[in-house]
Amino acid sequence: MRFRFNPTATGLEMILGELERPIMDVIWSKKTVTVAEVVEGLQTGHAYNTIKTIMDRLEKKGLLRRVRQSKPVIYEAVINEADLQQQASRSMIEGLVKQFGNTAVTEFAAVMRENPDQLRELRALLEQLPDDK
Repeated sequence: MRFRFNPTATGLEMILGELERPIMDVIWSKKTVTVAEVVEGLQTGHAYNTIKTIMDRLEKKGLLRRVRQSKPVIYEAVINEADLQQQASRSMIEGLVKQFGNTAVTEFAAVMRENPDQLRELRALLEQLPDDK
């Protein structure tokens, strides 16, 4: 899955649009949904066609799939929230390292030093890695 990142946003909003995140939240909570159920779950007053267009976009991005083609169409999430966070985080880190190399790694280390709890967690994770020989 390829992601586009909005560096000014936070959390999954970095990869999901303004309405995409709440739509995915409704879908994750209900497992399978119709567009009408998402419109009802959002309670935002957005038009059915607006929500359908965004859900079609989420399908093209590979986040949703149609499980029933007949009317009404039923959608489900292809990926759960935790796995999406993991994939997006990895993609972002890989992109930073690819684009900025050691500078990105150095800055990551500097950020980790600023948060002792995360630094301890990182050290524990590094200890679990096999030695390269």
